[in-house]
Amino acid sequence: YQRRVRGVFSQINAMRHSRFGREASSRVALLRSLANSLIKHEKIITTEAKAKNLKPFIEKIITKSMRDSPTLLQQVTSEIYESDVARKAIEMFPQRYKNRPGGYTRVRKLGYRRGDGAPMCCIELLPPLPEDYVPPPKMTKLPRRIFPLRPPEDKTE
Repeated sequence: YQRRVRGVFSQINAMRHSRFGREASSRVALLRSLANSLIKHEKIITTEAKAKNLKPFIEKIITKSMRDSPTLLQQVTSEIYESDVARKAIEMFPQRYKNRPGGYTRVRKLGYRRGDGAPMCCIELLPPLPEDYVPPPKMTKLPRRIFPLRPPEDKTE
């Protein structure tokens, strides 16, 4: 996809988002398939670009599955291919992540693939927080320092 700007072909807008060199339907199918595998196995190894694009996709599914709605199964199944995996998500995620305010996945870099040198990553679902977990207090802005940290040394002898 190229766009004509002032008489010159530009690919700036075409390359703004990661598209994996695929059409939209194929790209969504890829993300749905990766999300399906991640929920089923709780950890998958894929390329860095796919893992980084999967993270917000799966986090939205997890947040959606934690709602209490009569059409919950239908909503989650519309994002995931297999209905048994969707049921697993609906049963597992609300209990597992009830104390966690967000950030349900972790992406770890593994190195480079041997054949083509593609950067590989492991994306995994985080374990539940302990029952007695208390989130740390929010940081308040520290006051600006008017005085130096140490008082100046006396140079008189």
